[in-house]
Amino acid sequence: MTKVNKDDFLRFHQQGLSAPELAKRFNITLRHATRLRKELGVAQPSPSSSRRVDSEWLEKAAALLDEGAPVKEVAMTLGCTEATVNRHFPGRGWDASTVGRHARAVRTANIDLQLLHITPLYTNRRYPV
Repeated sequence: MTKVNKDDFLRFHQQGLSAPELAKRFNITLRHATRLRKELGVAQPSPSSSRRVDSEWLEKAAALLDEGAPVKEVAMTLGCTEATVNRHFPGRGWDASTVGRHARAVRTANIDLQLLHITPLYTNRRYPV
């Protein structure tokens, strides 16, 4: 591992260099630059981890789930992963039979729309109409 003068590293960081630019400047890996920034107390928060689950988020997620939205849709709507929703609301997602009934209903609706010469709004690539 390359030795980096932490004072120089901090000085360049304060000049506005990003982690990839610092890594290139000091001939180190991006991961090493990120760790040095954290060690020096100047780490930048990751965009995906900048927001924590709060009461407002929990209320929105619960409302969507109560309305019958699948976990995947709740996660996409609230900008998180399905695992986050499942962690806070275990057992609230659709089970396999609900997923199957939904898929069957979508296929049936798409066939009916096609018979009426209306373009389906949703198509499932695995089961083309």
